[in-house]
Amino acid sequence: TSALEERAEAKIGPGVREAVQVLEETKQAILGSDETAPTVLVAIELKPPISGITRTANAEISSMTKNIIDDLDDKDFKTYRTYATIPIMYGFVSSSDALNILALNGNVESIDLDVGGTGGNLSTSFFDRKLLTKSVPKINADQRHIKGNKGNNVVVAVLDSGVDTDHPNFRGRIINEACFADANPNDGNKGNCPNGKNNQVGTGSSEDDAGHGTHVTGIVASSGSVGGTGVAPYAKIVSIKVTYGPSYSGSFSSTAQILNGIDYIMKNPLLNVTIINMSLATYSMFEGICDQENSWTSIFAQAIETLWDNGIITFASSGNDGDTQRMTFPACIEKVISVGNSMLNDEGDLSSNSDATTNIFAPGHNILSSEIGGGLQYATGTSMASPHAAGCAALLVESGDAITPQEIKTRIETSSVEVFI
Repeated sequence: TSALEERAEAKIGPGVREAVQVLEETKQAILGSDETAPTVLVAIELKPPISGITRTANAEISSMTKNIIDDLDDKDFKTYRTYATIPIMYGFVSSSDALNILALNGNVESIDLDVGGTGGNLSTSFFDRKLLTKSVPKINADQRHIKGNKGNNVVVAVLDSGVDTDHPNFRGRIINEACFADANPNDGNKGNCPNGKNNQVGTGSSEDDAGHGTHVTGIVASSGSVGGTGVAPYAKIVSIKVTYGPSYSGSFSSTAQILNGIDYIMKNPLLNVTIINMSLATYSMFEGICDQENSWTSIFAQAIETLWDNGIITFASSGNDGDTQRMTFPACIEKVISVGNSMLNDEGDLSSNSDATTNIFAPGHNILSSEIGGGLQYATGTSMASPHAAGCAALLVESGDAITPQEIKTRIETSSVEVFI
């Protein structure tokens, strides 16, 4: 019994038990008052399915999830998110007893505290502003445009704050929309999607309430109806809203929302997504590859690898903390192409995160791109660099110069341009 309890305790990640104990003390202090009892949001990694992670709904994952929920029997635990293709679930723990039951369940691999994050662009200065008409030629995309290579029919999924669906720069090319935005996970199914709930699928579900996603999407695929053309102006767009306003950068309260976006792509292969861009970052930072750091990085890494094996490449911004030893999640995942921010003089922007595992740098300093309302907006950050790289990948795929994720990665990493950081 003691050995079993020891193995169970080993499943509980740093800070989880301490957070629950503090919570219990707080609950005792407010007992009998009108205050809402606090909870701790945790990510629960399930044991690996025998069939592995695939792009179809997995009955084994559903069975394990149900077993865990039934085992808890509503005892100080509230389910937040479950998935059809990814062996993880999220829930609110409000007692040590519930945490112990979770840890003792044989279907549970690990339990970790969840975190939120942001889109993370920086404010721009009036001087040294760059149009897409400068940054697109900087990566030689304009030379491909002249030859007719514009990303025609390549599908790029943008996980961000959504998109201004009425903006003329995207007319006729937003082929699918979904939303998994939720500022307060503990508030039932209320959320920050346009329908007022925490999930929505269909036309209008990714309407941007921040601005960040519209700007990022413009860098990838603006037609140039207003301002300069994006890197892949004929690419098709799947817009998945996982962050929300009112701040321009947008934010997310849980990594569950990002995983919902990935899960949506995985279980909808008919969308034909080839490239994913995530210009977003957790508040937590990691040194080197973070695939095995905790439950949510581990499952995310497995999901991204499944997408990679199915021909889908993922790009993410490295973050804007000026850190030269660490990056944010999801850029720290091994099979995610991490993108730092460079100036047009090929020097790294001092605000850009990078470490020994950062894959590439791309223009991201004071970029003018699409804005909510049909206009244009300047923004700076690795959030602006990553979509330059994602758009470049769309051109490579359309031209046939690089089709598989490995071919694309090799092609963009072997650029003759060096960035000095």
